[in-house]
Amino acid sequence: MLAGAIGAVLLAVGGFVAWGLWGPLPQGTPPLSPEMEALRPLAVGYTEAQPGRADDWTLILTHARADYVRVAFENPHGSLPDTRIEVGSSAQVLGCTVSVLESHPGRSGKKPGSQTSWALIAVQCPPSQSPNGTATP
Repeated sequence: MLAGAIGAVLLAVGGFVAWGLWGPLPQGTPPLSPEMEALRPLAVGYTEAQPGRADDWTLILTHARADYVRVAFENPHGSLPDTRIEVGSSAQVLGCTVSVLESHPGRSGKKPGSQTSWALIAVQCPPSQSPNGTATP
């Protein structure tokens, strides 16, 4: 009888540990305002630690959680190594607007159940300015 109770407890603990290691992670996909939803066609999926580049800026997703992400951003005006942006919101970063529509946290490692974090992010920057003040094509 005691062995059965101990076995049941061990089985329950083992199931809880397995669920914690390989169960689904919370995803950052909140209901978006119409303004944020309108940015979806401009948004790109950024994988953690993989640089995303455009004409004159670079964005790296450095961390993803269900409620916020952290990004490193660089453009001709400078660089910011760590900016926190809540999922479903936007932030001004070096003159550009960075909007986070979704966040999908992953699990690090190369074991079964591991996955890479990624986020759906829209970046809007004003046209580049040449030294004489006109927009660069």
